[in-house]
Amino acid sequence: SMFGAKEAKLIDIGLDEVISKELSEARVSSRALNSLLKASGFKRVDRLTKETFINASLKRARALARTDKGQQELRKNWGNVFGDEFESLVDDLNSKVMSDNVKFYLFNELSGVQPITLSEMPEAYLSNPNGRVMYMLKSFTLKLYDVVRNNIVKEYKQGNKMKAVKNAGLLAGYFTAAN
Repeated sequence: SMFGAKEAKLIDIGLDEVISKELSEARVSSRALNSLLKASGFKRVDRLTKETFINASLKRARALARTDKGQQELRKNWGNVFGDEFESLVDDLNSKVMSDNVKFYLFNELSGVQPITLSEMPEAYLSNPNGRVMYMLKSFTLKLYDVVRNNIVKEYKQGNKMKAVKNAGLLAGYFTAAN
């Protein structure tokens, strides 16, 4: 997904120029930090990693949609989100149609690992616009803690110990390679 052509782009899922939600405001500090991130090349790397992630998610979802077992896994994780449109999502994945449902799926996959909307920000951030500078570039770390809690700790507590250990190893590998 990183080196091949990108079938899904950030603009397709409604995102553009957003490194993290706290940088999307028009405050002086946000504009200055945005300029620095652009000059350093960080924005390009961020776009590459996000587009790589959504394209990998698209490939994985299409592979899951091809089998009954995979469709059950998709339904378990996304059935409540898509409701009556779940079958349409599966059909779109199988026919390689970039529908609104597929785009919504990709947006949600990305928002599961990166803070790209206000709904992923802490209540203190939302309640205190003047204190938001305290969260500058911290939201990614907070989101990482949430990913660890959901994919490792929660799985372990539910008795899926092998899946939790596998998730921990994968996450450690991803962040070691990325950093």
